[in-house]
Amino acid sequence: MEFLKKSNAVSEQENKNVVDIVSDIIDNIKNNGDKSLKEYEQKFGNSTRATFKLSDEEIKTQIEKLDEETKALIDQVVTRVKNFAEAQMNSMKPIDQDFGDGIRMGHRIIPIEKVGAYVPGGRYPLLSSGVMVVAPAKVAGAKKIIACSPAAFEGSIHPATVYGLVQSGVDEIYAVGGAQAIASMAYGTETIPEVDIITGPGNKFVAEAKKQVFGKVGIDMLAGPSEVVVLADGNSSPKLCASDLLAQAEHDPNARAILINNI
Repeated sequence: MEFLKKSNAVSEQENKNVVDIVSDIIDNIKNNGDKSLKEYEQKFGNSTRATFKLSDEEIKTQIEKLDEETKALIDQVVTRVKNFAEAQMNSMKPIDQDFGDGIRMGHRIIPIEKVGAYVPGGRYPLLSSGVMVVAPAKVAGAKKIIACSPAAFEGSIHPATVYGLVQSGVDEIYAVGGAQAIASMAYGTETIPEVDIITGPGNKFVAEAKKQVFGKVGIDMLAGPSEVVVLADGNSSPKLCASDLLAQAEHDPNARAILINNI
C-alpha cells in the first residue's frame, strides 16, 4: 500500500508539472507569438528553421523523396478515408419542414470554417493522423485547413506525412510540434493563423494543451495513450496480429498492446 501511495503521489506531481508547463507555453505564445514559438521549437524540438511554414518548393522537395510504391499506398489510404467521409456526408441531410400551426423546424449542416490538424511525428511519422483529419474536413467543405507537425525529419516534416496531407487537401503546412503548435493554432501568431477547431492526437503535453485551449477553440477529444487487445487462435496470422499491435504501440511510450492467445 505504501508503494501505491508513493506511486500515486509521483503521478499527481507529474500531472501538475505538465499542467504548469503547458500553461506557461500557452501564455507565452498568446502574448509573444512567433518569438516564443521559435524559442519553444528550439528548446523542445531542436528546430532552427528560419520559417515555420513549408513553402511550395519545400513540399515538392519532400514529396520527391518518396518512391512510387509508398505514394500508391498513401493514395489508397486517402481514397478510403475520403470515400467513407463522403458516405457519412450523404447520410446527413438538412431538414426544413412545416409541422403545422405555423411551426417550422429543421437543421442545417454547416461546415467549420477554419480547421487545424495536429499530426504527431516527434518519434515516428504518423501520417494517417493527418489524413483522417484533413480528408473529412475537405469533404465537409471547410474553407481553410492547416496542419502542424514537428520538424523531426532532416529539419522538415517527414515526406510521407507531407504527401498524405497534400493528397488529402490541406491548404497550409507548418513545421511546428508539441503544445506550442496547439497554442499557436488556438490564438494565432504572426505566421500561423488562428483556427476554429483543433483535431488530432499527440503526447501528454499536446493533450493537456488541447484541454486548456478548449473553449477558445473546439477540439475533437482528449486522447490518451492507445490501448489494444488482440484475441488470437491457431488460425490467426502472426503478421496481421503484429501489425495491429505495433500500429497502436507506436503512438506513445505509455501505450499498451496486449496479445491473448488460446494456444
